[in-house]
This record gives sequence, C-alpha cells and structure tokens, in this order.
Amino acid sequence: MPVAALVLTCVLARLPGDGGLRLPSRSHVSEAALLGSAVVLLLAGLSLSAGHGGPWTAVAAVAVIPVAIWWRSDAGRGFRSLFGTPGLAAPHVSLLAETSAFGIAMYVLPFSLQQVQGMPSATSGLVLLALPAATIVASPVGGLMSDRFGARPVAVGGALVLSLALAVTSPISSSWSAVDMIWRLALIGAAAGLFAGANQTMSMTAAPPHLLASVGASTSLARQLGFAVGPALATAVWAAADYRGAGITNALVLATAASLIAAAAGRAGSGSRPDRFHNNHVNADRRRA
Repeated sequence: MPVAALVLTCVLARLPGDGGLRLPSRSHVSEAALLGSAVVLLLAGLSLSAGHGGPWTAVAAVAVIPVAIWWRSDAGRGFRSLFGTPGLAAPHVSLLAETSAFGIAMYVLPFSLQQVQGMPSATSGLVLLALPAATIVASPVGGLMSDRFGARPVAVGGALVLSLALAVTSPISSSWSAVDMIWRLALIGAAAGLFAGANQTMSMTAAPPHLLASVGASTSLARQLGFAVGPALATAVWAAADYRGAGITNALVLATAASLIAAAAGRAGSGSRPDRFHNNHVNADRRRA
C-alpha cells in the first residue's frame, strides 16, 4: 500500500487534468459486457465441472462466442492491430501459458504439502516461502541476462526450467521431506523470475511507440487471465481424480505441458535486445522533430 500511495501521488502530480471523470461510452460498456461474459462463462464452466461433472465444460467452450463477436467489432480493432504486429503475438501466448502453469502450481502445492506430505499449516507456510524468495533473487538476474544475451533466450530458458521444475515436482510422494519440497519450490520460483522480465521485454521491444501503452495493458490482461484460468483448470483436473493425490500429479503434468507451450511460443517470438526499445523511442523522437 505505501508503494501504491506513492504511485498515486506521482500520477496526480504528473498527469495533465482532463476535466474529471466521465461516464463510459456505449462502446466501452458493450466491450466490457462481451469480455466480462466470456470470462464468467470460462471460469464458471471449469468450476462447475469440478463439482457437477465434465459436461459443464461445454459452458466454458461457449466463451468463444462473445470473444469472437468482440474481436470482429470496432472495439477489437486495436487488438487486431496489436497482434498483427510482428513479434507481439508470441510473447503474449507464452505469457498466458506460463502464468497458467505457475498458477496451477501455486494453487495445488499448498494442498499437497498438507494433504500428501502431512505437514502442519505453519510448516507448510514456511516451506512455501522458498518459491517467492527464489523469484525475488532470480528476477534481477534475469534482467542482467536479458541485457547480456537478449530477452528471447532468457524467456525461453526460464520457461524450460519451469517445465523441468514442474516435471520433477509432479510425482508427489508422501515420503518427501520439507527439504525435498523446498528445492523444488525454489526451482519453480527461480524459473518464474527468469521468465517474467525477459518476456515483458520481448513484448515492449516488439511494440511500435504508438502501441506501448496498449501492450502494457494486453500483457497485464494475459498475465491475470493465466492466473485465473490455471487454478480453474487445476480444480477440474483434480476433481476428476476425486481430489486425491493423483489429481495433484495430473494438474502438475498439465502445468508442465503449459510451460512447454510457453517455451515453444517464446522461441517463435522476437529475439530483439533491450537496446531496441531505446532505439524505437529515439527514432520516433527524430521523426517527430
């Protein structure tokens, strides 16, 4: 909250006034209704299938309809332009797949620690700290590596390391100790830290100057959608195994597959270095001058 307060202060001090708040336009309302209904259908279908059987997944499939209507509308024109820009679609797909994989792991592993390994809640909480701690350490390392080697190999490497980490974690065993889980969680967190900054750099360096704000929003959307869809998918897979340990294994296998998709999509993306981001702005300023 202190950071949020500082950001808000900067916004109020730096952004020009535009006459105050205004009601959203009709196009904004229809856009929110289409995309909102798609998210509700997707998550409701996955959630209901966990409690009431597989046929409810058909509800999730219906989410394609409002997304298709939005995509073909005037409101979707900006995103059509964005994803038609070379080098932008791949990092978005990679980000969605990677955050879905990470979301699955974050969702099922706390249950694994208590239900499969039988750890007390206090112990499992301490063990889980290995994941964010490793992410904090690995994130600046990923930034330095992106500066040195380029963003694409670091993002792909992070996704591959995450695939490896999830693969060695998926055969959950009740015989594993706290140490067995700590190094696996640390590997998952480190992989996520390596991937995040490099993937964002791929998106921002591929974006032309007039789409930078849109790409910032679209990557945030992909990230949050992955964190929402991942646990919903994990719940459906886990429920199919009657919420036994085998279901957690199946969910982690699914996460491994999603992370491999993230690596494949990232490899298809732009391999530009971060200095291209600076050059884009310099060239744009020169053209304006």
